[in-house]
Amino acid sequence: MKFFLPLASDASQTERVYNRIIDRLQSIGCAITAARIYKVIYRREGRIVSDAVGAAADNGEIVLAIFRNDVGYFICTYSCGAVWGEPIIARHPMVEEVEYFDD
Repeated sequence: MKFFLPLASDASQTERVYNRIIDRLQSIGCAITAARIYKVIYRREGRIVSDAVGAAADNGEIVLAIFRNDVGYFICTYSCGAVWGEPIIARHPMVEEVEYFDD
């Protein structure tokens, strides 16, 4: 799948917003890799959760971006990581499957 961000109007805006989310995560102490992730499937509280960019997360907001680090995956929605608050975290031992955007 080709890389995108929900609601971005063009490639330039996509990159600007994506980099702002990265800056936001780094400002709260989250080190992340350069991998561009489309979807992560993981276990949370005994159930399987599938979060994908452009789809609704459990909090009812659209997943804007997903990032990886040595702790796990950071799922970012508007109020969870992208603009304020902490991202939703899927720790590595709980992750069942990951789908990356095409390079």
